[in-house]
Amino acid sequence: MHYRIAALLSIAAFSAAPLPAAAGPLSEYVWSHRPLLLFADAADAPALLRQREILAPHRDGLRDRAVPVIIVSGDRVEIDGAPSEISADRLRQRYDAPMGGFSAVLIGKDSGVKLTRTEPVSADALFALIDAMPMRRRELRERSQNQNPNPNESQRRADEG
Repeated sequence: MHYRIAALLSIAAFSAAPLPAAAGPLSEYVWSHRPLLLFADAADAPALLRQREILAPHRDGLRDRAVPVIIVSGDRVEIDGAPSEISADRLRQRYDAPMGGFSAVLIGKDSGVKLTRTEPVSADALFALIDAMPMRRRELRERSQNQNPNPNESQRRADEG
């Protein structure tokens, strides 16, 4: 009886997890990137142009946070400025972004939707959201530890210097 309950609980936990990598059009980014999808009817849509303008000076911050910018305009898809073969219709369907307006969707490394906005989002708000994510905080902690593996040694050298 206990085994049945454990099996049912594990099935329930698995079904609540994000879709496996093979299930979505952005499977190559699962566990490695946080894609930012920008949906618009056309490449010259005012909200899309504004969002691109907001993000342009923050390329380094986007790269540091593993955020490829995926633009879906009409039936075209581009990833960080390069044309892509990913289906615009599949992306629109998967992320509930029908034609008829602007939408910004941030996907986490776990493939879950972390943010959906119908107007341009500031770089500060985007970075604050990402930097508060547990995986990002772990990345920063690991980076700090790798840059300074023995904090006592660094302090000793500073005291001597």
